[in-house]
Amino acid sequence: TKNLSNDIILINVSIQVNNYCTNIYRSLLIDPEEKLVNEYKGLQAIHEFLIKSISIKKPICQVIKETLEFAKQSYPELLNRLPSSFGFGSGLEFRENLLQLNLKNERMLKVGFCLTIITSIEGLQINNYSKSSSMHLSDTVVVLKNGAVVLTGKVSREFSEVGYSLFNQNKT
Repeated sequence: TKNLSNDIILINVSIQVNNYCTNIYRSLLIDPEEKLVNEYKGLQAIHEFLIKSISIKKPICQVIKETLEFAKQSYPELLNRLPSSFGFGSGLEFRENLLQLNLKNERMLKVGFCLTIITSIEGLQINNYSKSSSMHLSDTVVVLKNGAVVLTGKVSREFSEVGYSLFNQNKT
């Protein structure tokens, strides 16, 4: 058996509440190296920026463009490892294809839209594995007049809540 060290555990929970779909992703970091901690904090900042950028006055493509510009300015080392789509609309169907969150979608956001925001980075080299790993954050939000409310916000994204030190108590 192999001990978990400098590893990532991905947790994805999708449920229906009153026949409406919701989704949440968290990445748990086990004894992470400093580089991985910094990448996670960048991922978290990009995810939170995207959520704060949601507005009924903007088309989806503008929200994504602003998010990518934020990533370029603040976390340029992560820019090329971000996804081409940052989620989708959700409701009675888990994935509403007309509400893909990408640069091509010119639909205007409207009050009441339910969105699954998925922010991830790929290409993480961990523990000398031959394959690269990835980290994901996902939340379900509802668009309101003055932005978005995070329905899954009670599940923390803070590193202090998702970073675990099993073998080196001074690390995290």
